[in-house]
Amino acid sequence: MTSPETKIKVNFFGVGCNIVRGNVNESTWKKITQSAKTLNIPTDYAFFDSDFFTLLNLPEYKSWKDFNNLFKVFGLLENQISLIEIRKDRKRAEKFSFAQLWNQNSLFPLYQTEINGIDIIREGKNITVVETEIGTIASYEFVCENFKIEDLKFNISQVKVSKQVGYNLISDIFYKDKKLKSKRSDALISGNFTFVE
Repeated sequence: MTSPETKIKVNFFGVGCNIVRGNVNESTWKKITQSAKTLNIPTDYAFFDSDFFTLLNLPEYKSWKDFNNLFKVFGLLENQISLIEIRKDRKRAEKFSFAQLWNQNSLFPLYQTEINGIDIIREGKNITVVETEIGTIASYEFVCENFKIEDLKFNISQVKVSKQVGYNLISDIFYKDKKLKSKRSDALISGNFTFVE
Protein backbone atom coordinates (compact mmCIF):
# COMPACT_ATOMS: atom_id res chain seq x y z
CA MET A 1 0.00 0.00 0.00
CA THR A 2 1.43 3.35 -1.02
CA SER A 3 1.40 6.45 1.15
CA PRO A 4 -1.04 9.19 0.21
CA GLU A 5 0.44 12.14 -1.60
CA THR A 6 0.87 15.32 0.39
CA LYS A 7 0.68 18.83 -1.01
CA ILE A 8 3.67 20.84 0.20
CA LYS A 9 3.95 24.61 0.02
CA VAL A 10 7.09 26.56 0.93
CA ASN A 11 6.60 30.31 1.32
CA PHE A 12 9.25 33.01 1.57
CA PHE A 13 8.07 36.09 3.49
CA GLY A 14 10.01 39.26 4.21
CA VAL A 15 12.53 41.05 2.03
CA GLY A 16 13.37 39.93 -1.49
CA CYS A 17 16.26 41.12 -3.60
CA ASN A 18 16.73 41.23 -7.37
CA ILE A 19 20.29 41.87 -8.58
CA VAL A 20 21.38 42.30 -12.20
CA ARG A 21 24.80 43.19 -13.53
CA GLY A 22 25.74 44.16 -17.04
CA ASN A 23 28.69 45.43 -18.98
CA VAL A 24 28.23 48.11 -21.66
CA ASN A 25 30.54 49.44 -24.34
CA GLU A 26 31.72 53.04 -24.46
CA SER A 27 29.16 54.24 -27.05
CA THR A 28 26.25 52.78 -25.05
CA TRP A 29 27.64 54.37 -21.89
CA LYS A 30 27.76 57.77 -23.64
CA LYS A 31 24.09 57.37 -24.66
CA ILE A 32 23.17 56.42 -21.09
CA THR A 33 24.89 59.45 -19.56
CA GLN A 34 23.55 61.81 -22.24
CA SER A 35 19.95 60.56 -21.76
CA ALA A 36 20.25 61.02 -17.98
CA LYS A 37 21.69 64.50 -18.47
CA THR A 38 18.82 65.43 -20.83
CA LEU A 39 16.34 64.37 -18.13
CA ASN A 40 18.37 66.29 -15.55
CA ILE A 41 18.74 63.29 -13.23
CA PRO A 42 21.86 61.50 -11.93
CA THR A 43 22.87 58.50 -14.04
CA ASP A 44 22.44 56.02 -11.18
CA TYR A 45 18.81 57.14 -10.67
CA ALA A 46 18.00 57.15 -14.39
CA PHE A 47 17.60 53.35 -14.53
CA PHE A 48 14.37 53.64 -12.52
CA ASP A 49 12.82 56.40 -14.64
CA SER A 50 10.46 55.17 -17.38
CA ASP A 51 11.20 58.22 -19.56
CA PHE A 52 14.88 57.34 -19.51
CA PHE A 53 14.48 54.17 -21.57
CA THR A 54 12.25 55.92 -24.10
CA LEU A 55 14.85 58.63 -24.53
CA LEU A 56 17.72 56.10 -24.57
CA ASN A 57 16.03 54.42 -27.56
CA LEU A 58 18.12 51.24 -27.57
CA PRO A 59 15.97 48.18 -28.42
CA GLU A 60 17.97 45.84 -26.17
CA TYR A 61 17.26 48.00 -23.09
CA LYS A 62 13.59 48.43 -22.17
CA SER A 63 14.12 48.48 -18.37
CA TRP A 64 16.86 48.08 -15.77
CA LYS A 65 16.26 44.31 -15.79
CA ASP A 66 17.78 44.16 -19.29
CA PHE A 67 21.24 45.05 -17.93
CA ASN A 68 21.84 41.39 -17.05
CA ASN A 69 24.42 40.24 -19.61
CA LEU A 70 26.88 39.29 -16.85
CA PHE A 71 24.70 38.13 -13.98
CA LYS A 72 21.22 38.04 -12.46
CA VAL A 73 19.83 36.56 -9.26
CA PHE A 74 16.64 36.85 -7.22
CA GLY A 75 15.85 35.52 -3.78
CA LEU A 76 14.91 35.97 -0.14
CA LEU A 77 17.36 38.40 1.43
CA GLU A 78 19.02 37.78 4.77
CA ASN A 79 17.11 40.15 6.99
CA GLN A 80 15.63 40.08 10.49
CA ILE A 81 12.08 39.89 9.08
CA SER A 82 12.72 37.22 6.41
CA LEU A 83 10.89 33.96 7.18
CA ILE A 84 10.43 30.54 5.57
CA GLU A 85 7.12 28.76 6.12
CA ILE A 86 6.42 25.13 5.19
CA ARG A 87 2.83 23.93 4.88
CA LYS A 88 1.62 20.34 4.56
CA ASP A 89 -1.88 20.00 3.13
CA ARG A 90 -2.70 23.62 4.11
CA LYS A 91 -1.53 23.21 7.71
CA ARG A 92 1.59 24.99 8.88
CA ALA A 93 4.21 22.38 9.62
CA GLU A 94 7.19 24.61 10.26
CA LYS A 95 8.21 28.26 10.33
CA PHE A 96 11.76 29.54 10.78
CA SER A 97 13.79 32.65 10.11
CA PHE A 98 16.57 33.13 7.59
CA ALA A 99 18.91 33.51 10.58
CA GLN A 100 17.93 30.05 11.87
CA LEU A 101 18.65 28.56 8.45
CA TRP A 102 21.92 30.47 8.12
CA ASN A 103 23.26 29.94 11.66
CA GLN A 104 22.71 26.27 12.43
CA ASN A 105 24.87 25.63 15.47
CA SER A 106 23.79 22.06 16.15
CA LEU A 107 25.69 18.82 15.80
CA PHE A 108 23.23 17.70 13.14
CA PRO A 109 21.90 20.62 11.08
CA LEU A 110 18.11 20.74 10.85
CA TYR A 111 18.07 22.20 7.34
CA GLN A 112 20.14 21.33 4.30
CA THR A 113 21.91 24.31 2.75
CA GLU A 114 24.42 24.87 -0.02
CA ILE A 115 26.35 28.14 -0.05
CA ASN A 116 27.63 29.64 -3.30
CA GLY A 117 29.97 32.60 -3.23
CA ILE A 118 29.47 34.91 -6.21
CA ASP A 119 31.88 37.74 -6.86
CA ILE A 120 30.50 39.93 -9.64
CA ILE A 121 33.16 42.62 -9.50
CA ARG A 122 34.48 42.95 -13.08
CA GLU A 123 36.76 45.21 -15.09
CA GLY A 124 35.28 47.71 -17.54
CA LYS A 125 32.11 49.86 -17.41
CA ASN A 126 29.74 47.80 -15.28
CA ILE A 127 26.23 48.55 -14.13
CA THR A 128 24.79 46.72 -11.12
CA VAL A 129 21.15 47.31 -10.29
CA VAL A 130 19.63 46.15 -6.98
CA GLU A 131 15.92 46.24 -6.20
CA THR A 132 14.44 45.15 -2.89
CA GLU A 133 10.83 44.29 -2.20
CA ILE A 134 8.81 43.35 0.84
CA GLY A 135 5.92 40.90 1.25
CA THR A 136 5.42 37.37 -0.02
CA ILE A 137 8.60 36.96 -2.04
CA ALA A 138 8.08 33.47 -3.44
CA SER A 139 5.87 30.46 -3.08
CA TYR A 140 6.83 26.92 -4.10
CA GLU A 141 4.31 24.07 -4.39
CA PHE A 142 4.79 20.39 -5.05
CA VAL A 143 3.20 17.04 -4.27
CA CYS A 144 5.13 14.13 -2.76
CA GLU A 145 4.83 11.00 -0.68
CA ASN A 146 6.42 10.87 2.78
CA PHE A 147 7.63 14.47 2.92
CA LYS A 148 10.85 14.92 4.91
CA ILE A 149 12.18 18.38 5.64
CA GLU A 150 15.75 17.09 5.41
CA ASP A 151 15.13 16.41 1.69
CA LEU A 152 14.69 20.17 1.12
CA LYS A 153 17.87 21.99 0.15
CA PHE A 154 18.18 25.78 0.25
CA ASN A 155 20.79 27.36 -2.02
CA ILE A 156 22.20 30.47 -0.41
CA SER A 157 24.01 32.86 -2.74
CA GLN A 158 26.58 35.19 -1.20
CA VAL A 159 26.74 37.97 -3.79
CA LYS A 160 29.48 40.60 -3.59
CA VAL A 161 28.47 43.54 -5.80
CA SER A 162 31.30 45.88 -4.80
CA LYS A 163 34.28 45.89 -2.47
CA GLN A 164 32.07 47.19 0.36
CA VAL A 165 28.63 45.73 -0.42
CA GLY A 166 27.43 42.12 -0.42
CA TYR A 167 24.18 40.22 0.03
CA ASN A 168 23.16 36.76 1.29
CA LEU A 169 19.99 35.41 -0.26
CA ILE A 170 18.18 32.14 -0.80
CA SER A 171 18.19 31.96 -4.58
CA ASP A 172 16.98 28.38 -5.20
CA ILE A 173 15.25 25.58 -3.38
CA PHE A 174 15.40 21.86 -4.22
CA TYR A 175 13.44 18.83 -3.08
CA LYS A 176 15.27 15.54 -3.53
CA ASP A 177 17.66 17.30 -5.93
CA LYS A 178 14.83 18.60 -8.13
CA LYS A 179 14.76 22.38 -8.49
CA LEU A 180 11.39 23.84 -7.51
CA LYS A 181 9.74 26.58 -9.57
CA SER A 182 8.67 29.73 -7.81
CA LYS A 183 5.31 31.45 -8.04
CA ARG A 184 5.93 35.03 -6.90
CA SER A 185 3.17 37.10 -5.43
CA ASP A 186 2.18 40.04 -3.25
CA ALA A 187 5.43 41.98 -2.91
CA LEU A 188 5.91 45.74 -3.02
CA ILE A 189 9.09 47.50 -4.11
CA SER A 190 10.82 48.89 -1.04
CA GLY A 191 14.04 50.25 -2.52
CA ASN A 192 16.35 50.33 -5.50
CA PHE A 193 19.78 51.62 -6.33
CA THR A 194 22.54 51.35 -8.88
CA PHE A 195 26.30 50.88 -8.73
CA VAL A 196 28.11 52.20 -11.78
CA GLU A 197 31.78 51.34 -12.05
